[in-house]
Amino acid sequence: MLSEARRQAYLSAMGIDVLYPRRPLPGARPSPVYELPEPQSSPDIRQLGSKPLPAGQPAQQDSRRNANLQSMRESLGGIGKATARKSAAEPVGAQADVVTHHAGAEKHAAEQSTTEPAQSDVQLSGMQPSLQFRLRYWPVSEQLALLAEEPVASAGMQQECQALLKAILAALGQAMPGRNEEFVWPFSAAMPASETGADKAAQALQGFIMKRLERDTFTNLLVFSSQLPELLPEAHAHPEQAEYQLATNAFLTRTHSLGALLQVPELKREVWAQLQPLRKRLQSGE
Repeated sequence: MLSEARRQAYLSAMGIDVLYPRRPLPGARPSPVYELPEPQSSPDIRQLGSKPLPAGQPAQQDSRRNANLQSMRESLGGIGKATARKSAAEPVGAQADVVTHHAGAEKHAAEQSTTEPAQSDVQLSGMQPSLQFRLRYWPVSEQLALLAEEPVASAGMQQECQALLKAILAALGQAMPGRNEEFVWPFSAAMPASETGADKAAQALQGFIMKRLERDTFTNLLVFSSQLPELLPEAHAHPEQAEYQLATNAFLTRTHSLGALLQVPELKREVWAQLQPLRKRLQSGE
């Protein structure tokens, strides 16, 4: 059980304001009496319960907290960076404590952003973080194919994602296909960690996509993924674009994962705006 002071420190570090009523509410249970210290600058989440903060740290914390809040949106969907969920060089004790007491998509994404290894750190150490993910592919029609990140959740969550995908296709004037294929990375649990990093995963996924493009000859590929946009074909040439045209002349549209749309419904408006060019092409038969 967290103390009230420690709970406030966690929430403050994530930019969440704590509000208390000034007077008793009608019919409400009496609140405990809290004796709290004077408000201070928010400590780093990973430093709670460990050593004191060095001088000049609050300003650095503010910039880190703002970066964390910005990364929450990227982690829940959009053009993000595919990295490992854990760093071998980072202690996991603080991370596990925060995630346990502050469940939820946005808070979990913010905590992950503080523990992911920086790209430069990975390059300097000569290590590449391993990846694990599962995608599902649907050939919808001669015009359209789908690739969706599978949620690591309950069967109920997966059914909700299927229902959402069916509704999106209906809005695009397309029917839900029955045939689908699965792409799982790594291919085998026996693969060494050195062979499961982002570079190898990108090669495998791009090979999978290009073979389906050659076989099914679709002209548009719609990708729902929050964690893997940089692994897609020619992604590095279009880092900030939600849609771009491949060398094969097929269009690739990448947007938030279905799981992110269910967790943060406000993203649906943004996704629908991103799908308008695709919708026009489908209506015109391109």
